[in-house]
Amino acid sequence: MMKKKNRITGIGLFTLIILLSGCSRKGTTETDKKTVTVGVGLTASYPVLFDKAIHRELEKKGYHVEVKAVNNVYLLVDLLDKGEIDTYLTGHEAAMEFYEKGQHVDMEMLITVPSTVYGLHTKTLKAKNLKELKQELKPNDIIAVPNDPSNLSRGLIMLENIGLLKLKENINKYYASENDVAENPYGIVLKTIESTQCVRVLESVAGALVFGTDALTSNNTESRIVKEYITDERFLVGFVVKPESVAQQWTKDLIEVLYSEEFKNVVEDPQYIFTDFQRPSWYVEKWGIRNDSIIYQ
Repeated sequence: MMKKKNRITGIGLFTLIILLSGCSRKGTTETDKKTVTVGVGLTASYPVLFDKAIHRELEKKGYHVEVKAVNNVYLLVDLLDKGEIDTYLTGHEAAMEFYEKGQHVDMEMLITVPSTVYGLHTKTLKAKNLKELKQELKPNDIIAVPNDPSNLSRGLIMLENIGLLKLKENINKYYASENDVAENPYGIVLKTIESTQCVRVLESVAGALVFGTDALTSNNTESRIVKEYITDERFLVGFVVKPESVAQQWTKDLIEVLYSEEFKNVVEDPQYIFTDFQRPSWYVEKWGIRNDSIIYQ
């Protein structure tokens, strides 16, 4: 099972990095350098983040970095378990619980990164914001949501947060499905489909929950009328490793890269898409750069 007690976040992590870097550099030799193999998905978000903000900085620390792109997160989990990759950057903690149960793999979230978020998109309604959407919705209007378990629950939580439905009390919302909807005041119909298909059905539904990356790559950013705000960081993407890697030098150096000003400068560079991502709490605390102040509008 996932060992949450090993995870270190926030400013405490930054302090630890300073202490570790101060005492470990003295003994660094050529034999300490190694190859780090990183698994990523085939998207326009996290592979780009790794390439622009992390890859070269790790190489500066003496590592040979190999990137393995795979369009299947279950395969990435399998590769991690077999030791064919050292870490992967494409999953969040809520999803890890399902992978651990299904594939019996012991994993650890090392550190989260600025993460792409859902948007509620529409092309068939005139609404430009949440208030107008609620005024325009009619009973039996279809809202498409991802069907994979962790992202389905995440989508339902978002729809509850913006007031389109209410989930049952006394349930674990991280495992919620469409069967756990207790109140549906607007009479919407939930259509569960593969997450990558949500952006492709916009012409035939009232609305759909679409990942920011999918909206960007399909030229559908203008159809977003509500932006998700992640209230639980278990839905933020990060570097997933095997538990025995947490204390190794390469993971400490990786964390140090993410805490660097070089990483921050890329994330905040308007030429990239990362300024639309949600920043983790450790990033907000360190750099004083907040996420959107208006959660839903």
